[in-house]
Amino acid sequence: LKQRLLTVQDQRAFDAIVSEASASIVKHGGKAKPVELEGRRGVLPWLQGVAASHRKLSSLMRQMDGGRDGGAMYRLFVRGMNDAGTREAVMTEKATEALVRIYKPVLAMKGGLTGAKVFIPEIGASLSRSGRLSVALNWGNAVNQQRLMDGDQWSAEQVQAILRTLSPLELQLVNEVHAFVDSFWPEVKAKQLRVSGVVEDKVDADPWTATASDGSTVAMRGGYYPLKYDADRSAKAESLEAAETAKDMMRGAFTRATTRRGHTKARSDEVKRPVRKDLGVLTEHVTQVVHDLAWHEWIIDANRLISAKPIDSAIRAHYGPDVVRTIKDDLMGIATADVVPQTKIDSALMTLRANISRSTMGFSFTTALMQPFGITQSIARIGAAPVLRGVARWGGDALRFESSLAWIGGKSDFMRLRNKTFNRELHEISSRVLGKSKAAQVYDASLFYLTTKMQAIADVPTWIGRYEQALAQGFDDAAAVALADEAVLGSQGGGQVKDLAEVQRKHPLLTQFYSYFATTLNLTIEKTAATDFRDPKAVAGWLADMALLAVIPAIVPALLTDLLRGSDDEDKMAKKLAQWQASYLLGMAVGARELSGAVSGYSYAGPPVGRIVGDVSKAGQQVAQGEIDEPAVLAAIRLMGSAFGIPTVQAVRSYKGWQAWSEGRAPASAVLFGPPAKD
Repeated sequence: LKQRLLTVQDQRAFDAIVSEASASIVKHGGKAKPVELEGRRGVLPWLQGVAASHRKLSSLMRQMDGGRDGGAMYRLFVRGMNDAGTREAVMTEKATEALVRIYKPVLAMKGGLTGAKVFIPEIGASLSRSGRLSVALNWGNAVNQQRLMDGDQWSAEQVQAILRTLSPLELQLVNEVHAFVDSFWPEVKAKQLRVSGVVEDKVDADPWTATASDGSTVAMRGGYYPLKYDADRSAKAESLEAAETAKDMMRGAFTRATTRRGHTKARSDEVKRPVRKDLGVLTEHVTQVVHDLAWHEWIIDANRLISAKPIDSAIRAHYGPDVVRTIKDDLMGIATADVVPQTKIDSALMTLRANISRSTMGFSFTTALMQPFGITQSIARIGAAPVLRGVARWGGDALRFESSLAWIGGKSDFMRLRNKTFNRELHEISSRVLGKSKAAQVYDASLFYLTTKMQAIADVPTWIGRYEQALAQGFDDAAAVALADEAVLGSQGGGQVKDLAEVQRKHPLLTQFYSYFATTLNLTIEKTAATDFRDPKAVAGWLADMALLAVIPAIVPALLTDLLRGSDDEDKMAKKLAQWQASYLLGMAVGARELSGAVSGYSYAGPPVGRIVGDVSKAGQQVAQGEIDEPAVLAAIRLMGSAFGIPTVQAVRSYKGWQAWSEGRAPASAVLFGPPAKD
């Protein structure tokens, strides 16, 4: 194990791989930084730390490869990272589909999963359907049976009284869940053998015969089910849960990052704490297992590589200690899936964040219109010719476009699932293991349907262009697919944890709607770092790239939106252009973008908390006036949208655009894009 890497195809000796990587870092890292013998002081180290926190892991690796694809750092870090992210997305999709199928018959019953409470005289308490199913799921093996009875001081007869309240359909769900959970065992076992050569003993199922609520008997297969303890009912359970979370954090912060693997731990003999009786235990377990299977081996490799002295020393010397810390923090974030202790307020703020995303981006024609302009970043990333060839391949008609998508999806699971992961806000809302009802899933998908389709206008030519370019460069098909996937991620961004900069992961409330600008910033730094400013030709290329990255996407979309809204104030066009450009540049850095309101016609409303406070304030002012007029109604609508995730931003925009159109102040397109901006 010490002489090879688990996830890298290059099976040379570890020292040879490290030597190649460190040489690439030194070659493309510029002059070595002076050593600070007395430590760093002043504002500059702080600014360097802030700058490092804005960098994405894949972008840093590309910079260390000299801005070229397929280099040593890409092969060692980025390709495996992208493969793991795609595998996690695929496994999450399959797990969600399986659980939706398993739960569907019971969800159709009166009360669904969380209702249908039944009073059980034998225990002197009522349990919902979810609670009773949890009891049955914990009755599938001897260890869980003992923990269940010990935690609540129940006898086997009392447990049987609970189980007799379940119908044959509900008992079928229990059998199917046990089979589903067991389906992960072969992969878990194989992975543990690859990693350590040691596998914990599999928990033996304890088959039993249940008597259903209608008197019939049902054969129960039994099986493993994760043990989680009720922190609300046990101080020890609460402290142990906090300790487990802290351990996840400490793995990355003070040792080396690794994934959480509670499903592989041996079970201690005697625990007398109440077992949780909710089905959230199952979804948490599946999420943990999927994450571990997808990432554990890559995390081991990445830790070994980044901790190797030649690589560590090269990065410290040529990029600085802040970049080393950022990379290690990235690994910790990926490994723990950013597990952080959350208070009730934290949970509320994250829910509010998701609702703000729904309210702002849902059904938004303006947001959808912006997506295709990301193709300028693709041109900067892979060149104009490959992008144009990509456009030509699918650009014949709508039918060809759909068939191109099917062809790409057959080659790349990443692209097939792109509509769920292309930005952070959408990924947070859509990519969960059975986190919501089918109706809620359909609703959320419909909110962003147009936006995801418009994003494909940038993604598809980028992928096709880079794929064909890679084949022409001599890469095999699998490598070409991987490079095409990375080209899309590098130019358009992604929403998984691996695709985020440190500042995005650690400050989600401050970085809402920042995904695109984070990608732009990292591309800009990559291009600047790879440019030899002593070469006039290189400088000309850099200027062209800056136009594609920072000028065209700042001016053209804003100008188009302005025209669609019916603005005709040509005298102030120069001022508008300057405002748009300045606002775009400020938007690339967290902290600076909060100042964009001072230079643009549209003030940045701040993070979700600031927005909801503003909405509450405006609604309160209208209520204080004591009359129900249009401003009062609109203020109430905005507040409801922000609080409950209703797509009110587009609704209000369309209403005001309709008013402007009906009064002859704007064209019909204002109904979709809003009225002309006020001075």
